[in-house]
Amino acid sequence: MNTTAIYVRRLAACGLALLLGACDQGPSTMPDTDFRLTAFPLPNRTHLSIGINSVFDHSMPTPYCPDGRVVAFTGETGQGQQKNVMASFGCGDLYGFGKAGGGIFHVNGNYTGASTPQFLYYDGHPGYDFRTSDLCPGTLTAPTDICPLPGKIGRVRVRAAAAGVVACSDFDGQGGCPEGPGVVKIKHQDNYYTIYMHLESGGVQTGDSVAAGQDVGVAGGRGNNGPDDFLAHLHFEVRKGTIPVDPYGWQPTDEDDPYTLASSYWMW
Repeated sequence: MNTTAIYVRRLAACGLALLLGACDQGPSTMPDTDFRLTAFPLPNRTHLSIGINSVFDHSMPTPYCPDGRVVAFTGETGQGQQKNVMASFGCGDLYGFGKAGGGIFHVNGNYTGASTPQFLYYDGHPGYDFRTSDLCPGTLTAPTDICPLPGKIGRVRVRAAAAGVVACSDFDGQGGCPEGPGVVKIKHQDNYYTIYMHLESGGVQTGDSVAAGQDVGVAGGRGNNGPDDFLAHLHFEVRKGTIPVDPYGWQPTDEDDPYTLASSYWMW
């Protein structure tokens, strides 16, 4: 099913709520929790308007391990023609893949694919890489409310997606985050966590209580390799305990979610 058809079916089910970002459509099995993301982690964007460089891969057998294809929450699948080794974490190179028959991927309607939307990135990816270079383009000569580091591409303030307590904040390798440095991890209700990675700097400490929408750091590119306009992004991840889940859920109603490590549901 193509992205437009999925959106139309969701619109029919949710009506105006979808247009307002309040649609609560999730997988065929709904969760036994009322945990929701009540703020978007980047300013001046929503879950529908944000540029997405890399998606949550519903085909991954294990986070950061490849299986030769990438499946987005819309059911769009990249498989076959591969593009760029995006990462390698010890169990194989992680590629982006093209669409059978060619064409571009749409995902939330603002999929960028790091400027190559004809490839779906990337194999084994357990979160979302949100674009920030358009929020702070690097041509600023003075700080703004959302761009505290003028002249540096993509260094935008990052906000907590829900209220919680900071489980770890690591910017020197000593903060206790195994994903760090450049990481803030927040624990929420029902053992859900949100993780904010590749941060330039942090604004909270381990043990701090945070409100939804509160600044927790500044996006950056720590831990990445490549040109600065690609480096600067926010890796945003949601976990149930230690298991990654997709906050966009699984949207196709006529095919099962291939991701079997945990159930994902629409959290926005």
